[in-house]
Amino acid sequence: MAALQADGNRVSLSVKDTATDPAKALEGLTNLKEQGVKLVIGPYASSEVRKVKEFADDNGIILMSPLSTATSLAVPDDNVLRFTPDDEQEGISVANLAYADGIRTIVPITRDDEGNKGLQSVMKRAFEGLGGTVAPLITYPAGTEDFTDTVRDLVAGVSAASAEGGPVGIYLTAFGEVTKLFDAAAGSPQLESMAWYGSDSVALSKGLLEDPTAASFATKAGYLWSGCSRSASPSLDFF
Repeated sequence: MAALQADGNRVSLSVKDTATDPAKALEGLTNLKEQGVKLVIGPYASSEVRKVKEFADDNGIILMSPLSTATSLAVPDDNVLRFTPDDEQEGISVANLAYADGIRTIVPITRDDEGNKGLQSVMKRAFEGLGGTVAPLITYPAGTEDFTDTVRDLVAGVSAASAEGGPVGIYLTAFGEVTKLFDAAAGSPQLESMAWYGSDSVALSKGLLEDPTAASFATKAGYLWSGCSRSASPSLDFF
């Protein structure tokens, strides 16, 4: 989260690392308010925006969030400006893309936060509206470091969905922890053979590309970020 302060023709930058933690975001914004800041670029996640929104509105602080997507935060005439489409547009796009690819059952997995769960909710409604099936949602807490149990749950979910017949895909809504998740999933032929779909928060992920194990898994799985066409490339794609 960064704040801009103008002094004549000079602009100074004050940066607060929120670590995508809502409590730290509010602490940082409170500190910036004490400095007289009125314009902030950030915070990043919908959960953070939810935490600081009332404070920003009450204190006349403009927030410019680069990646918040929760539909619940689309409030007219407030102090939050967002750069990306909300959950409604992205979730519907992913559902249509997967269905067009021939997927008829989706196993959803998500980081447990407002924005990512919102994407899953919209995708589920849209995909089922097309005639597809969405399996029970698999979640993992923010801050997860060891994805062994999560991957085990995902394999179980994929196995159950595959037993019902029809092409199965995985929809993952995540942040940077996708790298650790893919590290844990590497070597699983079943997960590598699935069609994976991802979310905007992972697009252009530098960390994923710099991790050989995770990048190799993403390539084998044909992992797609939201907005890609599976037919356009057999490997890594970005929107």
